[in-house]
Amino acid sequence: MLLKPREYQVSFTFPASEDDRPTIAVLDACFAIPDPGSKDADFKKKTLVDFKNLRFSVHARSKIVLVGPNGCGKSTLLKLLMGDVKPDAGEVHVHRDLRIGRHDQHLETLFDFGEERPSESRLSAATLLEKTFGVANQDARRLLGQSGLESSAHVVPFAKLSGGQKSRVAFAALCAKPQNLLLLDEPTNHLDLESVEALIDGLNTFEGGVVVSTHDARLAEGLDDAEIWLVGAEGSTTGVDVLGRAGDAKPFARYRARVAAEVEAATEETKRRAAQRRRGAKERGARFS
Repeated sequence: MLLKPREYQVSFTFPASEDDRPTIAVLDACFAIPDPGSKDADFKKKTLVDFKNLRFSVHARSKIVLVGPNGCGKSTLLKLLMGDVKPDAGEVHVHRDLRIGRHDQHLETLFDFGEERPSESRLSAATLLEKTFGVANQDARRLLGQSGLESSAHVVPFAKLSGGQKSRVAFAALCAKPQNLLLLDEPTNHLDLESVEALIDGLNTFEGGVVVSTHDARLAEGLDDAEIWLVGAEGSTTGVDVLGRAGDAKPFARYRARVAAEVEAATEETKRRAAQRRRGAKERGARFS
């Protein structure tokens, strides 16, 4: 059977700002989110996220991939860098001239649909780009097409688009104006294989900084010269451990091997406890028989 050809070839071209000096400086920053439903053996509350004395900078030459299990703090770290949350101690200083492009799991937050402007969520995808970035209609539709959004969806209200379609609009927005730095939270969630490959190509040719959180091995291993940061590692003194660069002895592969070993150990422990419970049940049955 013949397959209908794609209407557009997916391509992400992220323009970079010429000024590569502005940075984000993280100075001895601490931030914790307690887990109210969990306590350890000493009846002390555990934490879902626990960053301690983080000290690093992010700039237009940074390439960082955040990895770790769900709930470990990857999104929280991005929010700290954006200024969405403030550290409990220390400082996160965002240079006033820094231009940041963002892709969030919660796609509606990428556009300003505040209480003052709720009607803007009813704008079409093309009109939304026009009003937000001041681009012409034909340029807005070109950006949407290159991002893989079918032409029929260009005129559909943003609020009525699917999650995958909203993600395409978000990528078109990142391609609409120059940035110093891209902060991307699970950007491949709604992307097919072709689009993931296009995203990797786009990020590798982007002449600015990139910080991306992901579970996608293709993205983690495909981003050239990126540092792999493990967030929420047990026993970490800061809550973030640098595993190495993507091209150096496959740090993401080592991370996956570590996760596989932890899963295997947890499975074996579950089997051991189940066997112990069965033996205990048999012994209790024998005493009462």
